[in-house]
Amino acid sequence: MGIKPTLRWMELKIKRSRGTAYKAAMGAAIGVGVCFTPFFGFHVILIYLLTKLLRASFLVGLVISFVGNPWTFPFITLWTYELGHWLLGNDGGHQPALETAPGFQDIFSNYVYFWNEYIWPMTVGGLPTALVVGAIVFFTLRGNIRRYQKYRIQRIRAARQRNKERAEESRVAALAEKIKETGHAATDKVKTILHIDEE
Repeated sequence: MGIKPTLRWMELKIKRSRGTAYKAAMGAAIGVGVCFTPFFGFHVILIYLLTKLLRASFLVGLVISFVGNPWTFPFITLWTYELGHWLLGNDGGHQPALETAPGFQDIFSNYVYFWNEYIWPMTVGGLPTALVVGAIVFFTLRGNIRRYQKYRIQRIRAARQRNKERAEESRVAALAEKIKETGHAATDKVKTILHIDEE
């Protein structure tokens, strides 16, 4: 789809989602925040649990989680990896990042090493990043979604009013045409509808 169409699609999905602005904005914040955790393969489960816990939109969280993709994950993992080691006071003393992503078998066969060297530091670096980015996304989107929902409601009401007026005009025109064809005198009720003044 390309970057711009994808972003536009995500924007429309978020704005047109059912529920309150809080649910949509919180779902988006959770979707973005989870991308900064090192629990790859479990992001959807985390999004589901957190959206249920915080009463947010799971669909929005799932859509916005596409922020984490093969193009962005290398930068995300490098950032959380370096930040985590720095926060733990291991700056300069840790091993270089892996050149290729390890498989589950590699991780489980040497779990202690991967936990101490990668998973725990990336968790320490990812959580504060997720909170900061999630907060920015939440407060930014909540206001925008509220304005969009208010604007959309006004448009829907205006469209309904126009349709109602057009239907009324059609009904009056049909009634006037019927009276004209039959040659019957208009009753008081019909006169009121057609705005016919007494002579």
